[in-house]
Order: sequence, then structure tokens, then C-alpha cells
Amino acid sequence: MTAIEESEAEVAEEPDPDKGLITILAGLGLAAAIVVLVSQLTVASVWINAEDSENKGQWSQVLPF
Repeated sequence: MTAIEESEAEVAEEPDPDKGLITILAGLGLAAAIVVLVSQLTVASVWINAEDSENKGQWSQVLPF
């Protein structure tokens, strides 16, 4: 085994000390994204179901095409 292979083996065996923190932050980011999506859909629902809308109840209004 050469010196390069030994150093690569040592690096590969070291555990990632921040793995738990990364997992927690990823979970918080996912939760925040879900909260934003729900709030956007709630606001869109109010806009789509407005009494003065010609296309009341048609969710196709939110599509860009």
C-alpha cells in the first residue's frame, strides 16, 4: 500500500462529526418549505374563490401558460 492509498483510507474512515447537525438543518429546511407552500396555496385559494372572479373555483388560473 502506498502512502497516498493509506492517507485516502484514513480520510474515508473518519466519521463526519456534523452529520447530525446537517440532518437537523435539512429537516428544518424541509419543514419551512412545506409551511411556505401551504401558505401560498391558502392565499391562492382565497384569490381563486373570490366572489368577483370570472373564473371562480378554477385552479387553472394559477398556471403560467
